Amino acid sequence: MPLLEQKARPRLSGRTGRWVFVMATTAVLAVAAIFSQPHAFPDDDWTIAQVLAGLYGPTWLCPFLNALFSAPVALLGRLLPGPDWYTLTVLVLSVLAVGFVRYGLWSRLAAPVACAADGVILLAFWPGFVSETNFSRSAGLFAAAGFVLLAFYARGWMGRRALAAGLALFLAGLCLRQNAALLGLPFGALALLWAVLASEPGLKQRAWRAAAAVCGMTVLFAAAVGVNELAWQSSSQWRDYRAFNNARSVLSDYPMPEWEEAAGQLSAMGVSENDYELLLSWVSCDSDYFTTERLEQVGELRGQTAFVPDLAQAADHFMQGALGNKPSTAFWLLLAAAVVCCSGRDLLAALLAGGGALVINTFFLWTGRLPTRVEDSVNFYAVCVFVLALSGARRFCTRRWLVPGALAGACFALLLLVRMGQQFQLPAPRPSQAGATGNQLVDHMETSPDDIFLLNTEDASYLTGVYDARVLPWQDHYRNLVSLGGWTSGSGLYRQNLEQMGLTLPLKNWAEQDAIYLFDETSPEKKLRYVQEHHYPEAALSAGRQVGSFLLWQAVLPYEGSAGPLEAQWSLSGLEEAERGPGWYRLRAELPQGEAPRRAWLELNGQGETRRVCLYQTEEGGWQAVFYLDWAQPEQLESAALLVQTENGWLRSGEVPLGQR
Repeated sequence: MPLLEQKARPRLSGRTGRWVFVMATTAVLAVAAIFSQPHAFPDDDWTIAQVLAGLYGPTWLCPFLNALFSAPVALLGRLLPGPDWYTLTVLVLSVLAVGFVRYGLWSRLAAPVACAADGVILLAFWPGFVSETNFSRSAGLFAAAGFVLLAFYARGWMGRRALAAGLALFLAGLCLRQNAALLGLPFGALALLWAVLASEPGLKQRAWRAAAAVCGMTVLFAAAVGVNELAWQSSSQWRDYRAFNNARSVLSDYPMPEWEEAAGQLSAMGVSENDYELLLSWVSCDSDYFTTERLEQVGELRGQTAFVPDLAQAADHFMQGALGNKPSTAFWLLLAAAVVCCSGRDLLAALLAGGGALVINTFFLWTGRLPTRVEDSVNFYAVCVFVLALSGARRFCTRRWLVPGALAGACFALLLLVRMGQQFQLPAPRPSQAGATGNQLVDHMETSPDDIFLLNTEDASYLTGVYDARVLPWQDHYRNLVSLGGWTSGSGLYRQNLEQMGLTLPLKNWAEQDAIYLFDETSPEKKLRYVQEHHYPEAALSAGRQVGSFLLWQAVLPYEGSAGPLEAQWSLSGLEEAERGPGWYRLRAELPQGEAPRRAWLELNGQGETRRVCLYQTEEGGWQAVFYLDWAQPEQLESAALLVQTENGWLRSGEVPLGQR
């Protein structure tokens, strides 16, 4: 009996092999991204993740996201609490989007060009679009990948699955950040037009395919907007919040005139220079003053900002970007490659995409609205068109260019891996209890439930760095933490959290309650000035507590209660300038021996006025006051009294001249 012939193992087809190669290498990079140190600026994504995880309270709406995206993510968080489902969802979609763009590149570009272009794109865009977290970039990535697949479908290079995947990615970008996805429509239209006007036969069929893609995008856009509007209109509370947030975002995202240019109009609105500075630094917590109507009034001033075309400014910006910003460098390199390698319709498409990106970026630059995340997204849209155009390249496509192209791609990929290796960091587990971060300041806040901590919006990124931008804080993180503004302020969840803490107006309450501390490394004196202008002119600002290298600030009112006499001896140093800058001073005190007081203050007298400032105990055990002197000149301070709170009540010493017993 003859031996059975062994069946030959089936070999992967060229298309399948390229797909396996692309997705395998993309998966390796995705794993490396999980183990690289995360970064998020601004910290909106981390806040979005917390909102959808229910840390602010149960909700499935977010002002940046479409309800079609936010609701399923919030539902996952309810059914399977613990993981950061928002970040995981964005990461998975980002990896798929990059994989589809790379597959299109490898399936249609000549091998030498594909190697080099793939390396450039990964090195330039992977860190900012996948490893780091920013929903504007992610939305641009999803939409751009969708446009590439739709162009391949229209060209006849892929079937209906490409149509479905392209529309799904476009919808994902639309739901994650609508404006970022719509910004890519000119490039998507150009990609479809490039596909329809290809030189090979089948124009009518390609036109029908492109029309199907356009109709699909139109239907999805209308459906997404309609569903989202229904969700936001379902409650008057959500409608009011969206109106407030829209007015607030104008002041945060658009160029506003300087105070000197609009002082008269702002004063007529009841807005002081300090109020204006707070608004422009995202402070909007006290709802009695920071109302929707007032924010809308102030926002109308944005029209006074002059639109000044400046070609020298644009040239300088793009030159610096080409040298210092990797996505911009990739944009110019791939545009140059398209100009050298392409001809005819392909060259025209590349030039139109490059010119369109420059026009859009220049417009935003001149209007003061070109953050790096927007410029990178626009450049990536153009780069995707360059990739499509390079599919028709004929130069440098011979076999003798394969080794140089492969070496160039390998070098770029190696540089990316080196960069990611330098940022290697094991993923941190989500804290299951308070005080488990290992950071002295954050652990102190979380393990002091009887105190309330106000967080300055400009310093919020400190918490993101402590926790890891991909890991949620413990579930009750916000039981005693209050942000002074940002896009969560004005919402019903924000007000509900304030009520649970016994607060109504955080900055006003800051001066009224001894257990409220402000974490502000930027400008605590501006918050004091707000309290003085709107509520308590006699409030004084001083450090109430030291935690590590940080000082936590308190606004303190004069003590109006009764106090017994303090007979024990104490001493006070001379006035010193503090390191914080002009207006900041320090006094050191030696308190009476014996039982340490619960709290201690100095009552400083000068020019007939008295202000109370906190004494806090340093890590060395001494007592000192660091305070902002805005009610008198240093030489006008005459005397001080010691006020202490003990187990037996309040005690006050007699007044002593500064620097003496």
